[in-house]
Amino acid sequence: VCGEQFESYLAEANGKLRTKLFYGLLMLRRLGSFEVPFIKQVKGSIYSLRTELFGCTESIYFYVNAGSVVVLHGRRLKRSSHKATPLPLEELEQLRWDHVIGKCTAKDYGQVLDGTLGALGTKEREDSWARACSCYVNQVLIETRKVIGGEKEVGPLRDEIGVIAHVGHRERTLPLHYLRRILNVLNCKAVVTRPLLETEWRPAK
Repeated sequence: VCGEQFESYLAEANGKLRTKLFYGLLMLRRLGSFEVPFIKQVKGSIYSLRTELFGCTESIYFYVNAGSVVVLHGRRLKRSSHKATPLPLEELEQLRWDHVIGKCTAKDYGQVLDGTLGALGTKEREDSWARACSCYVNQVLIETRKVIGGEKEVGPLRDEIGVIAHVGHRERTLPLHYLRRILNVLNCKAVVTRPLLETEWRPAK
């Protein structure tokens, strides 16, 4: 994590939202590719990770530096009916440059994740990884349902929409046969990528 601005942002989140933001950081440590629906390339090596929960939309901004992930900042983009603009690109680029030239040092957030999600190599950590995957898969399903206009539980989508609504943003893993059925009805496909082992991940200096 670069500087103090991200930790100040994180301090404003609490409860389940804070936990899901930590799940997002865990995803960044283990994703083998950023070509997933909840990560967007802002410009060049700068990306944003989108997290949604209970009407809130959060964005964590980060960049890739020689194979390492450096978190720059975070911002709440939406809470109920209140919306905010994304962080200006100029501010993100300045934060990145400050880190590159050593003006802003980075803190290894591994110890924070160890204390929150379980130490590396433990069953607790692997359980946290499973819950993180479940949360973001369910988030993508909810977003996809909205995009295709599946808010109403009618027609062939009725049962599948009911399952998505029941699971919601919970840390619950859908059975594989349910997931296949939902993807088929939504006319979507899943792309499976191999997650990195956390021992393969290198924190930025």
